[in-house]
Amino acid sequence: MSARTTSAASRRVLATAAAACSLPLSVLAVNSAQAATIPTTVATASVSTLSSVWEGRALGSVQASLSYDKLTVPVNGKVATSVKVSAAGTAVPGAEVRFFAKARTGSTWTQFATSTASLDGFARLTFTPGSTSMSFKADVVTPVGQVAAANVGAVTVAGPVAASASGAAKVLAMAARYAGRPYGYGASGPSAFDCSGYTSYVVRAALGRSLPHNAAAQYAVSQKISRSAVRPGDLIFFSGGGGIYHVGIYAGNGRMWDAQHPGTTVGLHTIFSSSWVAGRIA
Repeated sequence: MSARTTSAASRRVLATAAAACSLPLSVLAVNSAQAATIPTTVATASVSTLSSVWEGRALGSVQASLSYDKLTVPVNGKVATSVKVSAAGTAVPGAEVRFFAKARTGSTWTQFATSTASLDGFARLTFTPGSTSMSFKADVVTPVGQVAAANVGAVTVAGPVAASASGAAKVLAMAARYAGRPYGYGASGPSAFDCSGYTSYVVRAALGRSLPHNAAAQYAVSQKISRSAVRPGDLIFFSGGGGIYHVGIYAGNGRMWDAQHPGTTVGLHTIFSSSWVAGRIA
């Protein structure tokens, strides 16, 4: 297999089966520089390839080692993984590596991407595991077709930290305490609030945590979560015109606590736009 063929194949992504089975992960890069150095080897396997001959030499027994740069990630965190494929200590470029995933408590493995070993024998992948703990494994197929290492080490990557039930309850209780206070531009309470002044005051009073008095800045320091993962007590941020312009406290059932605009008061309001993202503080 030529270097040109290997290079082209190494950029190929089969990924998409994951979306079909609703696995919450995203493939970010295949054989990219970001996944070049993976320090933590977590699993190895060695399976005979029946002494197959490839490029004039017998492959004999092919070894494959699966490594990750981390096993726990924050929300939207990236994981870089690599599989090194070798035979008798020599790299096997062109070997196909098939990556599989499943929910930690599930039983069905789904192939979500493939990568091809580069000239150094490494197949690399960078991905975001999503909003749950997931298990991953890899299969390796040699250039002559035999599966060289099936199920090269299943490992689990933890998803985002779950919302604190007690912290969220404190935030919601504090939010309700100031219902009816008037909106005031630039006001940070307790007699009046603007949107970010209200959320920062509530979070500080409920949790002792200081937030900037600015909606975009609050989003920047929050733990990013998907809309499907949002829970009461999380902050939701509204965007338009190229930036974040409003923030409220998610209350569930399509409602939020917020301070909206002049002439209104703090209260439990219907979420007025579909253009929002979520951040976790509690």
